[in-house]
Amino acid sequence: MQQRSIGNDTVGRLDVGAIGLGAMPLSSKEDRPRPAEADATVHAALDAGVTLIDTADAYAHDESEFGHNEELVARALRSYGDTSSVLVATKGGHTRDGSAWGLDGSPSYLRKACEASLRRLGVEAIGLYQFHRPDPRRRGRCRWPRCASCSTTAWCAWWASPTPPSRRSTRPARSSGTRW
Repeated sequence: MQQRSIGNDTVGRLDVGAIGLGAMPLSSKEDRPRPAEADATVHAALDAGVTLIDTADAYAHDESEFGHNEELVARALRSYGDTSSVLVATKGGHTRDGSAWGLDGSPSYLRKACEASLRRLGVEAIGLYQFHRPDPRRRGRCRWPRCASCSTTAWCAWWASPTPPSRRSTRPARSSGTRW
């Protein structure tokens, strides 16, 4: 599969496959697949050479299932085998009130959302954490130390890791209990 370089000199660069797996339909559709079918979908994508999986905390039927998609992706990756070349990209900033979608781009909400994503994914660092959608009520720059570059005026992504970019490898640290 063709490769694409993502990142920049500040956060680091990483090559991923030109085709990724968007995991939202595995959680948000009314007729979504059963967990075993979702695992098979993720495994088939990995077998085909996919190295980028896109998920988000808000991908679920409603707020009672918040985090469903991240948990599903984590489960599928744990059951696969060697996933050392897989980059999991997740997002925060969307909220759910019942089945309605909302936004909260405040640094305190994004911090909580990122920490919850770390727990659900079972990792010490998220490969790529993205601000899902700019919150028009927030202006300026995020002051969160883990945020290498965050602006509410444009799409935002940063490495969610406490290690400064200059001392970081191109691949985020993994928990000893996980392979991705």
